Amino acid sequence: DRLKDHCRCITYAHRGHGVSDRPTRGYTIQQLARDLHELIEYLDLHDLLLAGHSMGGQVVLSYVEQFGCGRLSKLMIWDMSPRIITDESWKNGIGGSYCQQEFMQDLHVMAQDMGEHLWNFKRKNNPEVAALPESAKDLVVPGLLHMNCAQALMGLWVSMGATDLRGAVEKITVPMGYVYPGNGIYPYGTAEFYREHAAAPVRIFTVEQSPHSVQLYRPTETAQAVLNMLGE
Repeated sequence: DRLKDHCRCITYAHRGHGVSDRPTRGYTIQQLARDLHELIEYLDLHDLLLAGHSMGGQVVLSYVEQFGCGRLSKLMIWDMSPRIITDESWKNGIGGSYCQQEFMQDLHVMAQDMGEHLWNFKRKNNPEVAALPESAKDLVVPGLLHMNCAQALMGLWVSMGATDLRGAVEKITVPMGYVYPGNGIYPYGTAEFYREHAAAPVRIFTVEQSPHSVQLYRPTETAQAVLNMLGE
């Protein structure tokens, strides 16, 4: 709503999300990037500012890795690391400390009870849900399960854990903007990594006291960051 009077805005739902189809396969970051490529070609888009939040940020990176920046004028990523797992060589995964063991534990919870996983995830990243008492879980979880495809969520979480897109950053040949929410999931080192390794200038937009879903909780600042990138 804050951008539509300034530019043509196109949004879509990934496979397994929203009202899009829920096929039985294709739940990888790489396939989502191929879906995006098909959409861009179908609409014959050029000079595109391509923006992705959270998992969508990895889709943007995978798109660049597979198809380059030929149709893009700029790109933006909001609170997403090219690799979510932290180890001795990488300190910019989830929370700066999310390790392989925690990743496997999360997969175990997802396989056993997707509702429990969604409740825990929302409690960490959604201030309204975090403020609810634990007794509200039974009221909230059915809605979360209705809105989400469990197969898609688990398949994409596996894919994100197995994906390392640090090399794709070096293929970014158009100006990039990174929106860093002060209370987001990834450390500031993620923003610095993009700035140090992209092959084009990177501008960092810091939105203080914002949770992970910066576009929902601080829409004015997020939209302004996009407009700033469009105006450069």
